[in-house]
Amino acid sequence: YPPMTQFDLKTGKYTGLWVEGPTFLFEQLGLTVELVETKWATFPSGLQTNHFDVFVGGAFATPKRAAAVEFSRPVMYMGHSVTIRKEDANKFKTMADLDKPGVTIATVLGTSAHDYLKQNFKNATIKALDTGDLTQDSLEVFAGRADAALQDAFKVAQVVSRYPDKLVDLFGDRPFYLLPIAYAVSAGNKD
Repeated sequence: YPPMTQFDLKTGKYTGLWVEGPTFLFEQLGLTVELVETKWATFPSGLQTNHFDVFVGGAFATPKRAAAVEFSRPVMYMGHSVTIRKEDANKFKTMADLDKPGVTIATVLGTSAHDYLKQNFKNATIKALDTGDLTQDSLEVFAGRADAALQDAFKVAQVVSRYPDKLVDLFGDRPFYLLPIAYAVSAGNKD
């Protein structure tokens, strides 16, 4: 999730804001930091089973997730957007245009985007991808295996900027479903 988190193949280490900031904080508290990679769909269970102590990957703090884990105060706020192929720009202009039979929308399993689709889309086919890579859903659109991809607006903008002749950021100027981004710990573990 560059520039927030990325893996440096040369050094074999993770870098980025969501790595260096919390690592600095925890080291100031005298704590040793060990980084553990996880997926969006499984981070709550990783906290609950003590696979790791704190999730600092920038989770959307949704009410559903708050039933399973506790969140810090927001570190930022972020909205969502939709990736479509440029050739479909006249076909898809609204969310209602997307929630129709015969339309396939890709998203990453366990993300707030996936939750949004499950709660609000009744007619389109939801293609949930079991990956930690938040670009994969937009790449499904690029490859023609999905009509649209719903993901956080930051990631949609990054992917579309790489392929501006092929992809469109449908709601880039007006992200929707704005949510707080926070760190998470297991329930009852605020200290």
